[in-house]
Amino acid sequence: MIIDLTTVRQDSGPSRLLDMVKGRFKAVFKTWLAARP
Repeated sequence: MIIDLTTVRQDSGPSRLLDMVKGRFKAVFKTWLAARP
């Protein structure tokens, strides 16, 4: 799971689920992040 915790840290709302990707977190996150504009 890739979750945006920005609003939680800023105390302005709930976390947001950005994506569900199967695999080991570090490699999956790097690939997922690289695919974003």
